[in-house]
Amino acid sequence: MISQLLKESLSTPDARYNYMHPHTSKLFGFFMEFEEQAKEEFYDLFKRKVLSKGAFLLKEGEVSKKCYYIEKGTARSFHMHGKDETTILFTFPNEFIDSYPSSALRIPSTVSIQLLSDAVVYEFDWNSLNAFKHKYPIIWKIEEIIIVCLITALESKLVNMQSMNVQERYEELLINDRQLVKNVSLIHIANYIGCSPECISRIRAKLSCSKKNVAQFQ
Repeated sequence: MISQLLKESLSTPDARYNYMHPHTSKLFGFFMEFEEQAKEEFYDLFKRKVLSKGAFLLKEGEVSKKCYYIEKGTARSFHMHGKDETTILFTFPNEFIDSYPSSALRIPSTVSIQLLSDAVVYEFDWNSLNAFKHKYPIIWKIEEIIIVCLITALESKLVNMQSMNVQERYEELLINDRQLVKNVSLIHIANYIGCSPECISRIRAKLSCSKKNVAQFQ
């Protein structure tokens, strides 16, 4: 099930933009081993759901009890401060999403997770999965990879926010996260890199002009 989806994702055009990359192949192997060991018990743990755009997987202030694997669709993690919001992370097909501090520490989540499109997800309950960890130790390895990949993605964003200006952040997305640029609306991209939609429009115009000038001298 999930192992097959992970295997198929390795050959997709957007594979290298996936925040699980380059650990997807290792995760595929672990999930295949888990599925073979658990058999029917595995299918009882992971529930496939078809959800509509705008649905919340988690709301800020709730204690997270579930994690999700995105088969199709896009999700956004964001934090509200007054009437303003800050986008923390986007999640795309073949990626996992949760508020791990909330689920691990059993504390209220500081973020909401909402679908930006119609989606197909696999949902699993942490309490149910934790109950199987001693029976299937491979779960520990799967959880470790997912958490490390998520922390790496968040750390990369933090470094970019601290060390780059807005144009450099947008250019970084064009190079290393074209899946985001291709599938997310301008307003959400702007919020993610800390500027207005108008600012991104100006950056796009500037970059387009630069490309034309370069082409004229080639």
